[in-house]
Order: sequence, then structure tokens, then C-alpha cells
Amino acid sequence: FIIGGYATEPGVGFYEDVHRFCPDSELIWSDLTGQIDGLGPWTFSYGYPIAASARGRLWILGSDFGVETMGLLSLFLPRQALWQSVAMDAAKMYDWDELILDSSLELSVPLELCSGMLPCSLTVIGRQHPRNVAAIMLSDSGSFICGSSTGCTLLTLSNVEVRCSTGPLKGSVVAVQGSTLAMHNVSFTGCASPSNGAAVELYDGALAAISGSRFAGCHSEGKGGAVAMLESELSIVDSSFVNNSAGAGAGCIWVGAQFHEFSTTGATNTLTVLNSQFDSCSTKGDGGAVLATGLQSSTATFVVRVELVGCQFTRCAAGGDGGAVAVSVDGTSVVLDWSSAADCQAGMRGGALLASLSAELAVTRTLLQRNRANGLGGGAVAVDRARLLLSQSALVGNVAPSGGGGAVYWQDWMLPVSSLRACPAGSRHKIIGCGQRNQSTPSSSMCAVASCTPCWPGSYQPARGSSSCLACPGGTFSNLASATACLACSPGSHSTKVGGASLDDCESCEAGTFSNASATFCTACSAGAYSSSTGASSCEGCPAGTASAEVGAPRASVCRPCPAGTFSLSGSGVCRPCSLGSFSSSTMSSECSLCAAGTYSATPLATSRDACTLCEPGFFVGDSGRTECIACQPGSYSTGQGAVKCSTCLPGTAVQQKGSSQPCEPCEAGWFTSVANSVECIPCPPGRYVPSRGASACSFCDHGKFSSARKAADNSTCVSCSPGLYAAAGASACVACGKGSFSDGEGSAQCVPCDAGTFSSMAGSSTAAACAACSAGTFSRNPKSSSCAACAAGQYSSGPGMTVCFACDAGAPSPPLSAESCALNASILCLWYEPGSY
Repeated sequence: FIIGGYATEPGVGFYEDVHRFCPDSELIWSDLTGQIDGLGPWTFSYGYPIAASARGRLWILGSDFGVETMGLLSLFLPRQALWQSVAMDAAKMYDWDELILDSSLELSVPLELCSGMLPCSLTVIGRQHPRNVAAIMLSDSGSFICGSSTGCTLLTLSNVEVRCSTGPLKGSVVAVQGSTLAMHNVSFTGCASPSNGAAVELYDGALAAISGSRFAGCHSEGKGGAVAMLESELSIVDSSFVNNSAGAGAGCIWVGAQFHEFSTTGATNTLTVLNSQFDSCSTKGDGGAVLATGLQSSTATFVVRVELVGCQFTRCAAGGDGGAVAVSVDGTSVVLDWSSAADCQAGMRGGALLASLSAELAVTRTLLQRNRANGLGGGAVAVDRARLLLSQSALVGNVAPSGGGGAVYWQDWMLPVSSLRACPAGSRHKIIGCGQRNQSTPSSSMCAVASCTPCWPGSYQPARGSSSCLACPGGTFSNLASATACLACSPGSHSTKVGGASLDDCESCEAGTFSNASATFCTACSAGAYSSSTGASSCEGCPAGTASAEVGAPRASVCRPCPAGTFSLSGSGVCRPCSLGSFSSSTMSSECSLCAAGTYSATPLATSRDACTLCEPGFFVGDSGRTECIACQPGSYSTGQGAVKCSTCLPGTAVQQKGSSQPCEPCEAGWFTSVANSVECIPCPPGRYVPSRGASACSFCDHGKFSSARKAADNSTCVSCSPGLYAAAGASACVACGKGSFSDGEGSAQCVPCDAGTFSSMAGSSTAAACAACSAGTFSRNPKSSSCAACAAGQYSSGPGMTVCFACDAGAPSPPLSAESCALNASILCLWYEPGSY
């Protein structure tokens, strides 16, 4: 299909015609009415629609009110957009909600979803290619804005790189107010904001989930170098934050509360971070990587909850407190579990962690080592009028040169008893003050040493009351003293060593192999897959259209293109031949094309559409991908090649043979068929005839005539009935008149009934004289009588042809005359009898 049109004056275009082009048949122009899935009207603002394909792809040449063409857009109807190259202004399109990037999209304007012509939900998906990365290039004020107040419900970003240009600070790249954000495999590089959250800003009840993503080199002048959230919920999984920074606090993530004048119930902020890394993040304020701050109010409670599990903080720095994490204000809590903080430092207190102003900090199963507090107190942890839970953790090599506890410093409040958990048997927690090589000068106060013997690195003990430690099994290690469990070798590594005491015991898998966590050996990539680097946690599948039979392939080049006539799905070890009825005309096909309806192919490994043969006359194929044509059934036919269905015989025609290539034969004279799809014609039965060919019904012989002939071709076989007989229309024989009736001429359609007062006891009467009058003493009330009835006792009929009997005069004897007397006297007057006589 091609959309055509004309211009009435420069800069004004009208696109009112659709040109359908069928290469093997015809050219048809027809008016275009309405719109295609809400697209339009067709003007320079929205781009020139230049072509569309049968598979639902509309090609639009983008423009902007007469400015030079900015890109070629391919829109998959009904609602999916694909930019093939440098994209046109996305804001000029209407009614799309899925954007697929093949290469890059330049965005220089804010996309405020659900306003103007923009959709109320948007999904941006980057197509993954070995040599091509889908990217969004931000310039000027380019950003994504999804606010529930305008009706936006969802923003989804997947498999894309967001690259921010250098220049003046712009604001958050993604701003979500009260709506939902989902991000997977997204990277933000070099983004900057004059306020909070250079990459992502969540507020007013937003709900967000981020996985497999990377934030690098982002900076905000406010809080949250990469992410800022207020009164929202956010979960982050398997992501990394590298070299992000903030001016006022939270080098990577800020979780805060916001006061409203009329708030009475407050709000809840929830952040959950799993298995993520924070490297070289920094701030001039508090919290080198993460800052959680609550809000004090006399009218409402503002709750901030942060949970950090399996996280690693490395080389993070804060100009204020908390080199890695800082938490403050009542109602705010942070849980740090199965995590580590190493080589972090604070300009003031808490080289790694700080809790202050009634906040809560829980640290469990965590390693804090080589952290530094340059102010007074807490080379690893500082607590200022806050609650601390410290359990099953190790603090190694932390320093506070200005004094106040090389490991832990607290003031104003007693250290909670809950922080001194009972040691599991066979282990010892040296976690406070100067224990376990933590140093504090000039004062080394606040040291506490438990009496349990620690399990040394390479061993662990999960139970209480044990007298020995257990060696870490293969695939695991423990680099901490007092371990209750061993750490798993990460995916992509393995270890055969029992009692591994260092991460170095976990060796990276070689190229061509992979491993899951806790592996004791690496597994070779199966056929159809490869791993091109060491330390792979999974193998990459060969792209669709390629295949590799090699096991343990170390590079992508082993994936060979499938030749024409074959295809493969992603991760295939062999190229599969196109099945009969299909073909692939190019290499690297991910699927075979089916032969169209009306054609078939019995050729294996077909490489061209030419392998699809048109069905011969008399045969058809109604769907695609067939290997043979089907013969037309008796009662149907096809006269041309490439039939997709057979034509049905009409009433009055028939064909007996299967696979007929000729039209149905009309029925001969004297024959007929009343239904479509007839296999044979039916002879006209006796009493009927057909004078011409192709009849769908037989004509009837007229009333009063009959015909005993079958297959009668005219009405000459219809013969008139003799006197005494009659016939209805279409009769095969005449019928004798019944008793009480007669017919006195030829061709009677019905018999004449005898009058009342007469009768006829013979069938087949041919004259009116056959109807005799009833004798005296009898009568017939109705016409067409076959006999007369005798008068009842006490009644009489005085003459022939009577239709009723009369009652005797008054004074006649009672009871009535006997039957004998009635028979004798009924035809005369009723008699008087004297008493005593008879």
C-alpha cells in the first residue's frame, strides 16, 4: 500500500488516497477515510506516510513544519514505533506507546507523557545487536516526565544507554510523580542536575523497580547524585553505581521525607537494594553513597525504611558523616545485611556508617574493613543519640586518627544490649573499639572482647555450642573471622579448594565456559552458545539466523550464518531446513516464509518463492504453507491456477468427478437438482416434467391430468382423467370418485358430491344419475352420502329425497311405535289406537 496525495500550495499537503499495488494483478486507487489507529492528520508536523506493508508496518518520513527531513520512522501498527536511524522529533508523533530503538534517538525536548499528543504510558526498548547499542542521546532539556497528575500511568525503559551531553545542568533525566517506573538493563552516563537526582527522581507516591542497570558519572548539586526519592517505593537489584557525586549529600541515592502543611498521617519511603555495588561515590555532605533522612513533625509521622542486602561499598567518601551510609532523624531506619564496606572515609564521623538523631541502624553479617573517620570517632561506625544493632559482623583495620574508637563510637546514649549478641559456640565477635586490629588514637577507649574463640577465615560454624569450626566446602570461601556461613563464589567463578579463605580462591571461568554461584567447576557452553570473556555467569546464545555446533565456544564468530533454505532460532546448534511448503531466500533467516494460499511446495530446503507452485485447475489450497494441492470435491470445481477455494455448483447444475477443472454441467431436460454442490441431477418423478436444461425444480401436470412417465421433458405426457376419475396437480395416476360423488367429464380436478336427500353407493360414478333419491321412511342430511338413514321411532318421512324426518302428531302412543310398526307405518300418517286394542 502506498499513501499518495497532492499539495495545493507550498507547505500545505493533503494525503487523501491510498494506492494498493498488487505486483501480479492490478493497481487500485481508493479514498482514505478516517485514521489509522489514531495517527494523523497527515501533515508536515507528523511526517509523510510514504508506504505500508501487508504485515502492518507503516513507513513515515519525518519532518517538522517544512524544516528538513529528520528521519525515517517505521511504525508497526497498531501501536509500536521503530526508529531506523537518527530519529525525528518524537513529540510530533501521536498515539504510540512502544518505542523500539535500533541505534540511537536524539531527545532534546521534555516528553511530558499524557499531555498534548503524547501517550499516557510509554515503553522504550533497545534492540540488542552484537555491534550496535541502542542509545538515547540527551541534549538541551531532553527528559522523560511521567506524572499521575496528568494521567501518566507507566514508564518502562529496557536495554538502552542514556548518554547526557555536557553543558549546563538540566535536571533529572527521568521524573516520576505518583506513577510507576520499570527499568531493566539501562545505563545513565554523565547526567547532571542543579537539584536532586540527576538520573531518576521519584516523588509523591511513585513506585519503581530497577534491575541490571548502571549509573556512572552522574552529579547533582542537591542530594542524590544518581537517584532521589521522596514518599515513594523503590527496589534496586543487580545494579552498579560508579563515580557518582552530590553537593549536599547522598553521592548515589537519597531517601527523604517531605512535609506537607496539612499532613496528619505522614508518608512512607521504602528503599530496597539487593546485590548491588557502590564504587567511588562521594558527596560534600553526609552519606558518601546512601543518605536516609527523616522529618520531625508534631502532627505526623514520616517513615523512611532502607534495606541494603548483599551490597558492596568501595572507596566511597563523605565530606561530612558516614563515608558509605548515613541515617538520621526518628522514624528512619537502615538495615545492612550480608554486605561489606571497604576503604571508605568520612571527613567527620563514621568512616563507613553513621546513625544520628534517634534513627535506627542494624548491621548484621557484614564486613567493615580499612575504613577511616577523619573527625572524632568511629573508624567504621559512629552512633550519635541513635539506636544500633551490631551482630555477627567483623570490623577489621578501621582507623579514627582523631580518637573516639577505631571501630565503633557512640555518644549520649548507652550502647543497646541487643548489639552484644551472645556468641555462637566456637566463634567470637571482636566488633567494638580497638579489637581485631582496629585503631584509635590518642584515646583507645570503648573496647569490648568476648570470650568465644573465633572461627578463622576458611571456616565457619552456624550452630551454638560447637567445639570446632567447619571447613568451607568447594565453591565457597570465608574471608572473615567468626563466620556463621561461607560466602559463595560468585557466578562466573569456581573453586575446588576446601577451606577457602579468600575471594582469590574463586578462579574465573575461562572463555567458552560459565558457572553459577558456589560452583566447584565451570561448565562448557553448549552447542549454539558461547562466552567470549572470562568469568561468565552464563553463555550467550547465537543470534537467530546463525548456529554453532561447537561445544565450549570462546567467541561469537563460531556462530555461522544459516544458508538460504534454512533458519535457526536464538541459541541453535544447527540450522534447520525449511519444511516443505516454506522457503527462505536469504542467509541468516530466523524463520522460513510460508508458501501463500493457492500455492504449494514439495521442495526441501527451498531458497526462493519460485519453489511455491500454483495449484492446477481443479485443485486448491486454502491456507499457507501447504505441501500439496487438494482436489475439488464432486459438486465443485476450479477453472484457473492458484485457486484458494473451489466454486460450488449452483442449483440446476452438477459435476460427478473429483478435481473438476470445468464449470458444472446443467441438468438435461427432464432432470433437475434443487440444492447447491450437487454431484448428479435427479430425474423428474411421474406427474412432473422439465422442458429445458439447468432446472432446479420440475413443473407439475395440471389439475385433472396425470403422467406415469419419469424424466418427462414436456407436458405432452400429461393425460386428462376419464369421467368418473379425477387428479390433483402433479398426479402420477387418476383416482376414482368416491361413493356419494361423480365426475361426468374428462380432466376433472375433483368429483361432484351427491346432493343432500340423495346417495350413491358406487365408486367411480361418471354421471349425476348415479345419485338416487332416498325412499320414503329414510333420509340423508348431508351431501356426498353413500346411503340413506332410516327415520327414528316416532318419526316419519313422507316422500323420496327427504333430508330430514318429522315427528308424529300429539296423541300418538307413548312409548313410540315398535320397529315393525315404524317400518310399516312410518311412510304414512301416524295412527290412533283405542285403549285395549293393537
